Amino acid sequence: MKTLPADEIKQAAKAAGADLVGIASMDRFDGAPPEMDPRRIFPDAQSVIVTARRIRRGDLRAMEEGALWQTPGRWFTAFDGLVRFIERQCYECVPYAPLDAPHMPRRPVRAGLCAPNAVRLSLELAAVAAGLGEIGH
Repeated sequence: MKTLPADEIKQAAKAAGADLVGIASMDRFDGAPPEMDPRRIFPDAQSVIVTARRIRRGDLRAMEEGALWQTPGRWFTAFDGLVRFIERQCYECVPYAPLDAPHMPRRPVRAGLCAPNAVRLSLELAAVAAGLGEIGH
């Protein structure tokens, strides 16, 4: 199967607004707790693309003042361009943002699958697996 070149993915991510981009092969998640394994979300995945974006000081200031008018979830939508790029290349892409939705049902749609929102990928572990940093104190 043809694979999408990493440099093309990184270029598309940067064009979508990413400051950092890393790609982790699925074997980097071997041994992860099941609820943190991205293969529970998409069993056929070949890799995990991790993007990071600088948080603007004004956003932090608004949080500190209690006047935040946008949530981090809105920042995530900026990478829609990356998802569209990957899908235009005839690949499937499952965007993931660590947002909790406690009101959603927690039962699998089919036997053998995880429950919706049951997977809690560790952004720290994904970033390390993709070569974007390391776990500190």
